[in-house]
Amino acid sequence: MAQPLPGLARELVEAGLLGRDQARVLLEEQKRTTKSLEELVVSFGFLDNRVLHDFLRHQNQTRIFCPQTFQVDPVLVSSFSFEKALETQSFPLRLENGVLDAALVDVHNVTSLDALAQAFPACTRVEAHLTPLDAFLERLDEAYGRRVDLSYLLASLEATPASQDSVHDGRSTAQNFADAILTKAVRERASDIHMEPDQVFVRVRLRIDGVLRPAVTFHKDLWPSICVCLKIMAGLNIAQNRLPQVGRFTKDVVGRTVDFRVSIHPTQHGESVVLRLLDRLHGLKPLADLGFSSDQVDLLKRALQCADGMILLTGPTGSGKTTTLYSMLDYLGMGSRNIMTLEEPIEYSLPGVRQSEVRESSGITFPEGVRSILRQDPDIILIGEIRDEDTATMAVRAAMTGHLVLSTLHTNDTLGVVQRLKDLGLDPHLLEGHLVCLVAQRLVRRLCPSCKEATPQSTQGMGYIATGCEACLFTGYKGRFAIGEVLPMTLALEGKLIQGEAKATLLSYLKENGIETLWERGMTAVRDGHTSFEEVVRVVRSQEWQKEEHGAVSL
Repeated sequence: MAQPLPGLARELVEAGLLGRDQARVLLEEQKRTTKSLEELVVSFGFLDNRVLHDFLRHQNQTRIFCPQTFQVDPVLVSSFSFEKALETQSFPLRLENGVLDAALVDVHNVTSLDALAQAFPACTRVEAHLTPLDAFLERLDEAYGRRVDLSYLLASLEATPASQDSVHDGRSTAQNFADAILTKAVRERASDIHMEPDQVFVRVRLRIDGVLRPAVTFHKDLWPSICVCLKIMAGLNIAQNRLPQVGRFTKDVVGRTVDFRVSIHPTQHGESVVLRLLDRLHGLKPLADLGFSSDQVDLLKRALQCADGMILLTGPTGSGKTTTLYSMLDYLGMGSRNIMTLEEPIEYSLPGVRQSEVRESSGITFPEGVRSILRQDPDIILIGEIRDEDTATMAVRAAMTGHLVLSTLHTNDTLGVVQRLKDLGLDPHLLEGHLVCLVAQRLVRRLCPSCKEATPQSTQGMGYIATGCEACLFTGYKGRFAIGEVLPMTLALEGKLIQGEAKATLLSYLKENGIETLWERGMTAVRDGHTSFEEVVRVVRSQEWQKEEHGAVSL
């Protein structure tokens, strides 16, 4: 007889949202990692976060934490330490008539509930309010007024010679300083950390919403010990400082797991270190949440239902192409199709998808990898990037033989895709009948909702401007979203592209057929108040025929 399932796992199975075998997998992983079942069921891809929250709210009568409902009591906060709140992923909200309202990431965590009850003897019952982990961490910072104090750690590091670096709880001051920078980057949602040595000092900058912002500057004498700490974490050679090195590591930061890719490059004044943050909490989004219009999302979903052909994403480095590809795979789900990927490197693990990584040192190149994948009976193949003739040829061959191929290409817009493939040496006539959809995209910064101001033109629907406040670090922007150009392929358009017709002719064709270009999508976002005109101009190059519209919307 099968063992009965406990708590939430049983409830999800009984509701038909989870299979019994999936529940067992989650429970085993929960024992191994001590993570909450709510976090695991979403990270494994078994349930969407919104579906889980709807179930908990309606079926399980779980309260959802609403920040507008509670003014956090500072007296309660002072009786429950920041460290305890972070450890138990909970903190108190209000205590009235013996009932303690508290925010918890896992409302079923008995340890967290006990910790809250013990901290407040007057409490006779804990009312748990469920909150997503990212929202919990933001509210935690607000409640405790806690921020990473880089200045304090830097002063401690400066006061101790590198050869006698003090050790506290088995950790050196340099290590604590390195950890503090990582923590600051995660909390501020940075995508990259740049550590750049100069003649006298080292400058640390964080790339937030696509723009580098200064974080801290310190004397170059402190750099060797900090650099060694980063090398050790990334598993690199600490004795090598004359050759480039690449590594990666995974670290739990402010209550969640974050992957860091490390690139070390020797420069005139020492080793420059750049870390790319791969935060799974913010990296994977549904297609509808990326920024594409509803019509564009519908076009993408229809393209993804094709049995074969090629869907190609274009744009410069850092334009969000990989995130869009992952969102496409997430939309496809496991289903009845075999999905395989070949990436360099694997950025996020996707449940139900067989992912592999290019390793040229081991002979696994993109062309060889695609050849091997084709022997694995795939239905859908994701190729991280088409960068040479061999990879392009293998991708087209896969599309010809009944596979749906998703990949990226470095061009400015959709109309340059065929010419780029020609430049790589591919015969364009091989593409006939195999191009399904072309997508170009850029990431633009979202106007801060707390401080954006309407322009005089806003009465005509022309938008807002960035001003700046504490909530957005006085930049006027908070977060980014994609603007895209989605080009479903028709025989007429495919013929024009393969024949190499002039770009002006192609642009006129798009306009006549109602295809929204990058520029037009950007202007729609300006009129809707999501971003500013200056931001669209910064990331999108307007075409000659758009000059009249450019003047009409100029702020």
